[in-house]
Amino acid sequence: RAYMADRDWRRARQSLDEAEALAQGKSGEIYTERAVCLVAEGDKRGALADYDRGIPRHEERLTDMARSRAHPADIAQIQALAGRAFYGRGRIRETFSDTQGALSDFHAGCGLGHQPSCRRAEARPRMKPPGPAAVETPPTPKPRRKPAADPESDPGDRIYAN
Repeated sequence: RAYMADRDWRRARQSLDEAEALAQGKSGEIYTERAVCLVAEGDKRGALADYDRGIPRHEERLTDMARSRAHPADIAQIQALAGRAFYGRGRIRETFSDTQGALSDFHAGCGLGHQPSCRRAEARPRMKPPGPAAVETPPTPKPRRKPAADPESDPGDRIYAN
């Protein structure tokens, strides 16, 4: 992060490459930070690929944290990282004229509480938000079983064996 603060993108990217090797590709944060460096260096296609690798890892981590009942502050931190990743990927998709993909990313980032994503999604009124992919027909209900017939004997006879 120190290299990024100094805007030394090449050294920052080298450090992130080393960190990725140590993390064995399991950290979404590394991909997101490296994508920021690649954008600054002008490699938007490489940045898009890193966002595409990092976002599923953020989503997996959020799911795991929700299942394990992690501390809300930890979940909020990962949500912020994922929101930032969705925003970054949306901005790159805009430059490639993928407006629907960009809007989808902005809505996803907004759903995670990332305010710049919300503002960007609202600033694009001419695009339709992503809708459901296909309408599924509901399954046909199973036929109900007939209720059991009332017994012919008295309940007391069955319980107390008179």
